[in-house]
Amino acid sequence: LQTGQTGPCAFCTSGRLLNPDGTFSAPVVWEFQNTVNKKWYECRDRAIVWHDGRVARLEIAADMTRRKQAEEASKKSDEYFRTISEVLPASVYRISSEGEVLYAASGCRELFNYSPDKVLGMNFTDFVMPEDHGIVQDAFQRLLVGQPVHNVEVTARRSDGTSFFASINAVPVLRNG
Repeated sequence: LQTGQTGPCAFCTSGRLLNPDGTFSAPVVWEFQNTVNKKWYECRDRAIVWHDGRVARLEIAADMTRRKQAEEASKKSDEYFRTISEVLPASVYRISSEGEVLYAASGCRELFNYSPDKVLGMNFTDFVMPEDHGIVQDAFQRLLVGQPVHNVEVTARRSDGTSFFASINAVPVLRNG
């Protein structure tokens, strides 16, 4: 029994293991934090036929506490990154390993004159004049292999096509794509 529990679990999946016609449903996968040991579990429940012919519930629970802790730490790290990047006067962004903009702080959006919804999904080369695409692609390749980029001079391009000189300084923060 869980802490404070006096009857069947409110989260019990037994009622979802059989279809209305009595056939077995697909396994039910769910997450649960044990109130006694405080650990998180990924549970997989399904109906099975017991050795004596009765239908029984089989549940396999795998400890996923470390994964939950890592997810929470990642969430806090992302919140910290966004908070810091929004107050910096510089242009701060995050791009995927394919070059797609995943995040752009307000400084980046203001500098290039794009609305926030327009920036996401764009390719990093969209922010420089075509004659400098090779320069930024070379810098990007260095970032992908873990090398920082310092003082790479390019002609940047705003959404209205006007240009300005920019110096790119970037450090790789490689995370699962």
